[in-house]
Amino acid sequence: MSKVKQIEMKEIKEDKINLDDIKDELKNYIDKEIKSEYQNEITKINNKLVREKNKKIIFRNIIILILIIIIGFLIYLLYDNNYFSKILVKDNDIKEEVKTNTNNKEKEEIKEEDKEKKEEVKKTTLSELKEKYGKLIDNYYISDLSNYKEDYYNGNLTNELKSYMTLNKINFNDLEIDDNSNIISEEEFSEVYESLFNDQFVGTNFDYNNNKVRYLSKVSSFITEKVLIKDKNNIVREIINIEENGSIIKITCVEGKVINNILYNINSDEEIGSYNGDITNYKDKLNNVTYIFENSKLINLSK
Repeated sequence: MSKVKQIEMKEIKEDKINLDDIKDELKNYIDKEIKSEYQNEITKINNKLVREKNKKIIFRNIIILILIIIIGFLIYLLYDNNYFSKILVKDNDIKEEVKTNTNNKEKEEIKEEDKEKKEEVKKTTLSELKEKYGKLIDNYYISDLSNYKEDYYNGNLTNELKSYMTLNKINFNDLEIDDNSNIISEEEFSEVYESLFNDQFVGTNFDYNNNKVRYLSKVSSFITEKVLIKDKNNIVREIINIEENGSIIKITCVEGKVINNILYNINSDEEIGSYNGDITNYKDKLNNVTYIFENSKLINLSK
């Protein structure tokens, strides 16, 4: 082979070797560049995300700062207008009011207790009440011979019974006598009636200890069957309780019939025992009746 040809072959071979190196170098370079570019992009993205995050954080912080400033300004305005002082004063006033109300309530309770104690101390005795109201019942009574005694002691205050008690108060000696009868004018009778009872007088026929009394409306008078006689009243009574409530007075009595010093039940005629002047010990066996008055006039009877 010629020398020139050998040289050319050698150069070609050397060129081949150089191309491979170049290829490798190019590949390495490309890889390096790609990685570098990728890393740069990643870095850019991260930096962008960080910047966005920082913006949000800054914006949030700015909002918080603005809110703090607003709140601080509002607090300043409230303070400047003495709002907190008013609250404290109001709270103190409420506490003071509660304390005052509590103290007042306690004082009222103490006063009420003192009042009750004083009332207990000053409570009127039965003797004092008898002295004050005992005479009210003097004008209201019935004979043990009366046909109305059961009504009386059962608390049945009928018109006939009220007429009977009205006649009890009239002085028989002053009554007109005509043909062995008494004549009583309606005017006189109604005047006595209305002094004893608080309702309006109603004329009616009634019986007075087996003496018939007729009401004659045409002549506005009462006429008796025979001359009236005051029979001896065998009924005794004793006040055992008096209740006072404004204009209402209740007087409770125990009552019995006494004949020859023997005590009897008025309605049943049952013998109770010897009469020694005190019948209160026999109140469970005798007749009990409560006289109810309003403005000193009898309004009802109660068994």
